[in-house]
Amino acid sequence: FTLIQRHGLDYPRFFDQLHSILGPEVLHSRYRRRFLGLLGTFMRSTTLTPELARRFAKRMARLSLGAPPSALKWIVPFCYNLLKRHPALRDLIHGAPDSLHDLLT
Repeated sequence: FTLIQRHGLDYPRFFDQLHSILGPEVLHSRYRRRFLGLLGTFMRSTTLTPELARRFAKRMARLSLGAPPSALKWIVPFCYNLLKRHPALRDLIHGAPDSLHDLLT
């Protein structure tokens, strides 16, 4: 991760693999706090495209529906920060009425 974050090394499909790991079991795991902290660090990467950020925001919003309260206090700021860092994602909230449906599906 240090090579990816600081030196621009590209690990093939790193973000795709990270996205596939995200599931309800992550939010109920013993190491949730550490994993979510690292996920926040990964999302600050300069190699993260708006399309990938959109996928992560949608996945986390979907997972928040069944998340424990202790995870929600991390998920809400996580999604907010993604929306703030990537202005192209604002259509998830301010777009056409179908955008809310896209967020939840």
